Amino acid sequence: MTNAKLLTIKEVAAYLFDNQNRDAYYRARNLIKKHKLQEITVGRRIYVQRSAIDRAVGIDSLADAGPDQLPDQ
Repeated sequence: MTNAKLLTIKEVAAYLFDNQNRDAYYRARNLIKKHKLQEITVGRRIYVQRSAIDRAVGIDSLADAGPDQLPDQ
């Protein structure tokens, strides 16, 4: 998984469900619609901000955190 700020629906499916099959794609699509997340459309491709996905499902995004924001180990 890349540290991209924008994800396609297929990438969202892989990010959340570790799968890119049709069922995971539709689950990701329905999650985006349910939480009314902002979509960015370029041609036929739809992008969603990874930070918005993280907030919608309650994931702390440590990949976006700087070295001073990481938890102590």
